[in-house]
Amino acid sequence: MILINFTNFPNLVNAMGGVTWTGGCVDSQISGGTKDGGYSLVLRPGTHHLDGAQALVLARTRENSCDPAWSDLTREINQQKLIAAMKDQALSPTGFIRLPWIAWNAPQTLQTDMGPERSRASPRRSAYSAQVRRRSSTRLGPGSCRAA
Repeated sequence: MILINFTNFPNLVNAMGGVTWTGGCVDSQISGGTKDGGYSLVLRPGTHHLDGAQALVLARTRENSCDPAWSDLTREINQQKLIAAMKDQALSPTGFIRLPWIAWNAPQTLQTDMGPERSRASPRRSAYSAQVRRRSSTRLGPGSCRAA
């Protein structure tokens, strides 16, 4: 599971140089839109390069004037697409160049329940590692070792 701190989310996206989004029409007015002190996002169908503020509005959009069928499920799907776009951007040549800024902002934005063992090893490998640790931690008494 990944938890995202929306306060720093725009900074992380900007540190990456933005993200590329491909989708349908979006007309989002959060908290009344910019005219009422909220947030607005208007995108035509197609591919767009979004900055941090635009990506945040897209991630928070529940209602879309272009498509009344949008729901919380659509919002979750869009959030997953944004995370995938962020991963793609981070692993791109541009992401490599911007790595110091990404590395600075990522811990302030993303939290996960995956510890170091779970994040770098498959479940099968982790089980194997646990067996090896158990075997290597067995205490042997005097005379219990035999030469082969």
